[in-house]
Amino acid sequence: MTNESSFASADKIRCCPHCQCTFERAFGVPQFWWSQYCQNSNGFFGYDDNTYTAGSLSRNTWARFEVKILSERMQYNWTTILVFDAEPSLFHYIRDSFMNTHGDYDSDPFSAYVHLVQEVVRLQDTAVWAVRDCVRAIEKGPRPAGKPEPDYRYFHDMARHATHVTETLDTALGTMDAMLSQHDAIKSELSDTRSWSRVHQPLLFFRNILGSLRCRSHANEKRLANEIQLVFHTVAQYDAGVSVAVGKAAREDSAAMKTIATLTMVFLPPTFVSAMFSMSFFNFDSEAGWRVSEKYWIYWAFAAPITLATYLWWFRWQRSSGAKLAGES
Repeated sequence: MTNESSFASADKIRCCPHCQCTFERAFGVPQFWWSQYCQNSNGFFGYDDNTYTAGSLSRNTWARFEVKILSERMQYNWTTILVFDAEPSLFHYIRDSFMNTHGDYDSDPFSAYVHLVQEVVRLQDTAVWAVRDCVRAIEKGPRPAGKPEPDYRYFHDMARHATHVTETLDTALGTMDAMLSQHDAIKSELSDTRSWSRVHQPLLFFRNILGSLRCRSHANEKRLANEIQLVFHTVAQYDAGVSVAVGKAAREDSAAMKTIATLTMVFLPPTFVSAMFSMSFFNFDSEAGWRVSEKYWIYWAFAAPITLATYLWWFRWQRSSGAKLAGES
């Protein structure tokens, strides 16, 4: 590795068959590495010890790691730790790490992954704690004193980001397991077992760190789920309190209506009797007594049809309004 730095975009190289052939001949990049499914994958590891690079047999490995880091404003970036699409700061870090590598690593083809995985662990740690800080801010937030008005969209986005972070950690662990398994397989082929051990032990350690980060990421998801449930329960409790208040008011109104109905039933018969005998159809004479007019039937001729028509109109209105309410529900 030299001090000169150059950058190439993997997406642009995928669109250039000549560039792909150049990389395949110079670095032994497998042809399927440029495929769409490798581009869409969020992590993988591969190994090939039968690769001819520049005319000589060599060992060739390839890996992909993705890390999702959440910012305070719910913004996030995907960083690919590869030779192709690494950011400049990350590229310089990897370059400096390789230049400062001890000579004990030279005989192990997996020595480069010690620095790569260490940077993956650092980025994953940042991603996990970014989610944790957001969850902690929700947990320490003030509880609403009146009507709760939670930001459901914010909770949804937080849950989505937490799920993505856990997904990348699960994939990174699977990639590490494949890497360690292949590193175990080539142990017998290396003449310097001390160099193999100096590479294998850090890889195991970083794998354990990723495992602990995954546990914390799962804990973040559970804590966030508890907060989301608390929000729903708080809203439901407030709505239940409102329903109880409405029911209490309705019960008081019902009691008042019962009182009015009782008073109406008490005074309605006397009112009807007084109204009936106050009509001109009846006449009371102290000498002749009660006399009823021959036209008394006129009262019933008008009263009975009007009463029946009023009842029929009310019954029809009740049915039509009930059907309308059923349609709306």
